Amino acid sequence: MTGIALLRTSRNPATALSVAFTLSSPTFLTEYAKASGQPPIRRDLLALRPTDAYGTVLYDSALRVRAFRDPNPSASTPVFQDMVESITSGKQTSGDALEGAIGKLGGLIR
Repeated sequence: MTGIALLRTSRNPATALSVAFTLSSPTFLTEYAKASGQPPIRRDLLALRPTDAYGTVLYDSALRVRAFRDPNPSASTPVFQDMVESITSGKQTSGDALEGAIGKLGGLIR
């Protein structure tokens, strides 16, 4: 997820605003979704569902997703990596790995 913001100190705020509107426009986001293979970030564009199974799963997931404000990316990345590796290697069940990750991430948020 990426956000677009304008700097208050921008030398050319009108152009910056125009670029922000262009980057968040339905036309641009539809083309970007096609090029990247990812669903668009706008809910109104998720109504134009793909017909392939992979795209359908991605679009359905995009409707259910919630953003996660990462308190410390350099500390949380290893937590997620360890969780995935523990599950895929068979070292932990998904439930156990998830509980461990929740505990570690809870410590970062506090």
